[in-house]
Amino acid sequence: MKEKLYPVSKIHLQMHDAPGKLIDNIIDNWLIGIRQSNPAILDMLKYPDKLPNRRLLPWSGEFAGKYVTCSVLLYRLTKNQKLYTYLQSFIAELISLQKENGYMGCWPTNCQLSGRSAREKIGDQDPYNTWDGWAHYHIMSGLLLWHEETGDSAAWDCVLKIADLFCETFYNPGTGNRRLLDMGETEMNYAPGHVFAILYRKTKEQKYLDFALQVLEDFAAPGCGDYYRLALADQEYYKTPKPRWESLHAIELIAQLYYCTGGEDYKKAFTQIWRSITRTDVHNTGGFSTGEQAIGNPFEPGAIETCCTVAYMALTADMLQLTGDVTAADALELSTYNAGLGSFSPTGRWSTYNTPMEGDKKANYWEIGFQCRAGSPDLNCCSVNAPRMFGELARWAYMTDGASLYINYYGDSEGDLDIDGTHIQIRQRTEYPYDGRVRLEISGLEGGRHKLFVRIPFWSEKTFVQINGVPAEGTVCTGYFPIEREWRDGDTVTIDFDMSLRFAPGEKTYEGKCSVYRGPLLLAWDGFYAPDQTDDTTAPQISPAKLQLTKTEPAYLCGRLFHFDNNGQALTLCDMQAAGASGTPYTTWLPADALDYGAGRSNITRSYKL
Repeated sequence: MKEKLYPVSKIHLQMHDAPGKLIDNIIDNWLIGIRQSNPAILDMLKYPDKLPNRRLLPWSGEFAGKYVTCSVLLYRLTKNQKLYTYLQSFIAELISLQKENGYMGCWPTNCQLSGRSAREKIGDQDPYNTWDGWAHYHIMSGLLLWHEETGDSAAWDCVLKIADLFCETFYNPGTGNRRLLDMGETEMNYAPGHVFAILYRKTKEQKYLDFALQVLEDFAAPGCGDYYRLALADQEYYKTPKPRWESLHAIELIAQLYYCTGGEDYKKAFTQIWRSITRTDVHNTGGFSTGEQAIGNPFEPGAIETCCTVAYMALTADMLQLTGDVTAADALELSTYNAGLGSFSPTGRWSTYNTPMEGDKKANYWEIGFQCRAGSPDLNCCSVNAPRMFGELARWAYMTDGASLYINYYGDSEGDLDIDGTHIQIRQRTEYPYDGRVRLEISGLEGGRHKLFVRIPFWSEKTFVQINGVPAEGTVCTGYFPIEREWRDGDTVTIDFDMSLRFAPGEKTYEGKCSVYRGPLLLAWDGFYAPDQTDDTTAPQISPAKLQLTKTEPAYLCGRLFHFDNNGQALTLCDMQAAGASGTPYTTWLPADALDYGAGRSNITRSYKL
């Protein structure tokens, strides 16, 4: 079976918008130089048997793999040559650290793939559970992406050597028939199943499919998550036994098994899990999780971990490829513009562990500073993972079904695309998402009739599309709007989105409050932008039915300010990128007067849900 949609085979996106500028800073100020600023990212893999053993975290072996994954995706998107050169050196060194048997972890020989850091106490440190399967998963994933992008045979051989080690160690009657389950920490250590399904698709080697199916079977083992069986029974994800965020990477296996076998139950289960998470555990910011797991309540003000949002976005990109469901693209946009832009310093040098609905933003190496170690002062689970929120654009910005082009991402940019040998150029001239007009200048589709699909987000109730200045035929409604014609170089498509304000009422903790959206942007109140107010912790009450936008302007550090007439009073809100940027508290839940949204106003909705 094939994907319903898949990323264009080659993409080079020069982005001049807010995400593009931030991506440039992330590459220059964080990704390039990580080997020198945090040498332990590779050195922890070099001499695992040396004494004294390093004081590692259970997940320490993941850092190099997560770094490679997000960096390769960003290179695939931007074709940044400085990043490419740096990655060549980093990945070559990473591959050189593989042990003869294929092992690429950070634990001593007698602990490797055992799930324990040691068999007995080392000095004053007790043994603890390790995420060795999880760490190898991230290394395999990153190297597979690099091989796909560059054809590097050494990366491919390295992945196969790891896979053969796992096949020798687990589900093998000749070596004791151990299972991934036996390592414990199954939410994490089941993740390699995802890569094994991909390897089967690439090689048709039966042993890789057998391994993946064994992992799926173990989902239902006592004490594990039982994700597949419960999804087929329409169980909500948060009600499963192990609804942590790490499980999402293991769950990606289910979508891959649909491609491997064509089994419709795999597709059904995967879509049920995604819809459940999106419906019950995605916050108004587009961020996923509360306290690092699904709880069934997006109104709970617990930590929204960056890694959790990354995993959700990866799962959502899978959903878009599997089903072609435009709501998945809408979800990716919300996450990118709000949780994504809101999680980074404008310098790109640091990101958050938690980007809350209300509170303040702290650098991850401060808030989860317990992960800092000698030789890796900046490394933690989120610091090496956060850039992937923008790297995922390589998977969903422009897509194809093999014949037609689907445009999902809007922003000031120049895109060079390749679809099965057809070279297409698209120049987007726009101030989106601050303005609703997007002008697409298209070249490369001349010669015969071609169909192009433009995404109309769920929030744009009244959208106008013009082709070369002439209104498009057909009714424009939310979803993918098809445009079929004999194209000529320089043809234009102009889209005017409905940027009317939307108000999402709060529940539970946020009863009596609401969130304010304009286009894909969630707006926030930050007292820093209200200089006449003496208390930065008390947001003013708004009147949704009477709130009128007067102007927008850039915020002084990053992001955008939105000035309103709030029933005769001046009010300034900001987007999530600007919220908390100077260190002050902010909130995305504003008290509203009696929740009177104004009878009959079509631009006011009862929910931000997709």
